[in-house]
Amino acid sequence: MASPTPDALVDAITAGQFDRVLAAVDGGLGKDSCVCGRPLILEAADAGGKALVEGLLDRGADVAKKTPDGWTAVLMASRNGHESTVGLLLDRGADVEAREVNGWTAVMVAARNGHESTVGLLLDRGADVEAREVDGWTAVMVAARNGHESTVGLLLDRGADVEARDKDGWTAVTAAARNGHESTVGLLLDRGADVEARKVDGWTAVMVAARNGHESTVGLLLDRGADVEARSKVSTLS
Repeated sequence: MASPTPDALVDAITAGQFDRVLAAVDGGLGKDSCVCGRPLILEAADAGGKALVEGLLDRGADVAKKTPDGWTAVLMASRNGHESTVGLLLDRGADVEAREVNGWTAVMVAARNGHESTVGLLLDRGADVEAREVDGWTAVMVAARNGHESTVGLLLDRGADVEARDKDGWTAVTAAARNGHESTVGLLLDRGADVEARKVDGWTAVMVAARNGHESTVGLLLDRGADVEARSKVSTLS
């Protein structure tokens, strides 16, 4: 019998037809074969196919296999919030601190997408809450930027620095304000964020919120003490 085509394998993984994929592996496909440019185990992890991931690992698949840009199975599963698959991969030796080419770790990609329970699992298993990607963003910063309030709260509870800054001076509160995530801004302020924190160019949270037309966020920041007359280093909001 001819081996399934790469597209057919991807379709089988997406459809949850894991026995079909494992039969192809047993038939000579190869446990670490690539489909559409990614190793089988990464495709399985991306889809949350825990049973398939387990079957591949039982057949000797490499839990640390990477794409050319550094993505591993645990990063893929974390990105999509597949908590049980993440747990399995860690149980089988996956590196909780593995990084893709831009420095993102599993806890960071999970936080970016608001997968709170997956973030909690990763922290329980030793993930660094203060890990930074190449520009200096941390998990709490990317969660705040995307308005994932409960994930932000969890990260702060687990020791994340509310005042962490990237290379341009963005903090969690300025990032949340820029995107108009009012409730997340409020949470951060409640947890000690500096309402007057400035980026390298002098911009504050109220300034970036105003620039992007987030009226209610501006109001909240002013109510919490933001300086309505704050100026950037170029003294313009244009």
